[in-house]
Amino acid sequence: MTDELATGVAQLTGLLLADDTILARPQDIADIVAAMLPDSPLIGVTLVSDTTVSGSCAAATALLPEESRHVDDPGPYQTAVRTARPVSVPDLADEPRWPGYAARLLAHGLRSHDVWPLSSDDDVIGTLSIYGRERGGVDPAARDTVTLIAGHLSVLLQLAIDANRQSALTDQLRAALGSRSVIDQALGILMGQHNCDRDSAFGILRTVSNRRNVKLAAVAADLVRSIDGAASVTAHFDEPVPARRQSGRVR
Repeated sequence: MTDELATGVAQLTGLLLADDTILARPQDIADIVAAMLPDSPLIGVTLVSDTTVSGSCAAATALLPEESRHVDDPGPYQTAVRTARPVSVPDLADEPRWPGYAARLLAHGLRSHDVWPLSSDDDVIGTLSIYGRERGGVDPAARDTVTLIAGHLSVLLQLAIDANRQSALTDQLRAALGSRSVIDQALGILMGQHNCDRDSAFGILRTVSNRRNVKLAAVAADLVRSIDGAASVTAHFDEPVPARRQSGRVR
């Protein structure tokens, strides 16, 4: 492995470890990849959400700022995502498949474009592009290196995606536990105020929630705040209390 390649791999890994927003930084990824390859070619990175290309094209220079608006158009980006295989356009002037795409790049003085899918298992999570000013595309001797870079980048991006999902799941769980806690507190207050059981207290809370068209947890929070004095919210729970359940034999 060359010094540039080893340094780039370390920088990409460090970017993931040091910053959990790597998925929002395609420009930084592209700059690192460009430095890993001979002559620092023009690099583009797109990130994919589900089946839609949602990331922007990032490049080591400002030559292609507008390409980010076209990554979901028919062309090599979408083809690489759909097929999970690299796409090579060695001569844009002789590209009949996507004339609009080819015309845009030719207008920027480009003559070739190679795209590698960034894959994890069976899912494509992004694309890595190399744009050339000369026809011919990526040199065959360099293709293995680019494939290695794409593989490493795929692993890092998948780790970031998994971390984001885990973080979102944790936040949802915390919110659910918080809602359950405040609802339990509100039920306890109502049981004490109305001398009723838990089911009856829940019925009061639900009735107020439906009447106000407000979530149950928000109604419960209003009641708790009105009792503990944390806020000047007054919760009016003047609903009739359902009859209490009787236990034991009926005489």
